[in-house]
Amino acid sequence: MAGILSPKSFVSDIRREFSSSGNVSWALFVVLCLWGGSEILRLLVHAPGLIEHIMQTHSSARPAIEMSPSVGLLFGVVPVIAGLVILGAVVLCIRLRRRSD
Repeated sequence: MAGILSPKSFVSDIRREFSSSGNVSWALFVVLCLWGGSEILRLLVHAPGLIEHIMQTHSSARPAIEMSPSVGLLFGVVPVIAGLVILGAVVLCIRLRRRSD
């Protein structure tokens, strides 16, 4: 990956040997993670009141929370995207500083 992003490789001295069993196990791991993520998303789409039900306590002193799926999406996705943008900006600044040296 470093050879694709920059003209010189960061680890040019190291030769890596890739085994087919390692590639197969990595592919199975990725497929398992994608399957698990899709099952979680399917569960949330087909049961939109599930998160609200889990968040509510059975105390009569607290009011019931009514939250639409768009509010949960907004407060779940926006912080992740903002964090990734900040992380990308930091990495870009570090790359520009290294390139100018």
